[in-house]
Amino acid sequence: NKTGIVIIGGGLLGTSLAYHLTRHGTRDVILLERLNLATAASSQAAGLMLTITSKPAVDRLSRATFKAIDALEEQLGEQLDFHRVGTVHFAETEKSRSTLEALYTRAQQEDISAEIVNKAWLAEHLPWLTVGSDALSVFFADDGYIDPYRLTAAYARAAQQSGVRIE
Repeated sequence: NKTGIVIIGGGLLGTSLAYHLTRHGTRDVILLERLNLATAASSQAAGLMLTITSKPAVDRLSRATFKAIDALEEQLGEQLDFHRVGTVHFAETEKSRSTLEALYTRAQQEDISAEIVNKAWLAEHLPWLTVGSDALSVFFADDGYIDPYRLTAAYARAAQQSGVRIE
């Protein structure tokens, strides 16, 4: 057999790559998986999806996934149950404050929903949590989680609908 592109690994990254290649017009793709889809690292993942991190390259992949979820749900006619619950990041040391402040600034520049929250907000939304009196707390409203197995399976089904062979 001959094919134009061979993807090795049927986890989240492999199935996502296959899906995105077909979205950009590539049709001669085969994805090889030695066991079952999403049975290695993808099955162990927590499924946390962040809109911004300290690694811009990771952010680009994550934001592509946020967009893909909507497209996958439309193509497949099913909900993937992304839970947009937000995350709160805390910083108590000088170094971690500096890092979080830089992340917050970058979020504002990149139009990412981010809000510095105070003790009252924390008490209302996270009453069980105790942080230091001088802690910096930033809420990222669009963060959330998804079942990585379901997302992997959705990428695979959508890729197959577009002609990707999975073996």
